[in-house]
Amino acid sequence: MLNKYTRQEKGKWIHVPFTGRRRSPLRILASDNSKLIEAHKFTLIGRVTNPIVQHRKDVVDYMLQYWNIENVKGKYFGPKKFQFSFATKEDLKAFLRRASYHFKGWMLPVQHWEPVISPHFPSQISFWVRIEEIPTHHWTDQYVRTIGKDLGFLEERDVEQGRVRVRINGLAPL
Repeated sequence: MLNKYTRQEKGKWIHVPFTGRRRSPLRILASDNSKLIEAHKFTLIGRVTNPIVQHRKDVVDYMLQYWNIENVKGKYFGPKKFQFSFATKEDLKAFLRRASYHFKGWMLPVQHWEPVISPHFPSQISFWVRIEEIPTHHWTDQYVRTIGKDLGFLEERDVEQGRVRVRINGLAPL
């Protein structure tokens, strides 16, 4: 005959009420980080959208060769993010004008660095969208602006070409 032991006899799965003192959450004291914020004013943060295909180290190496801009440093951090630090504001603006970027068939959200803490940063991608078949009598700045605002955050508009540059959430489905 088998001898079956109870939980009590085994000493397992017995509920013991917690009598100890819980540890308080970690508290970080306020500090002056204005120098760090100033040091990152010419920095861009990016993320890969498909980490299986896009390896952040490969993205950084490729983009540094692709841009061919002097005095730009690239590094990667975290499982999906990377950053580029530019020497001048003009180099940073030149890069942002050439956006949107992709690597191995997947988009790369790249944004100007901001002192925010969010798991969704960066997520914005800028697109030039051509508006087709605008009736001649509606080819106005207001018409193009209205369509652009409906698509996303309107950055620029080119009424002559019938196109708008909008910023949308690159992590959400189109």
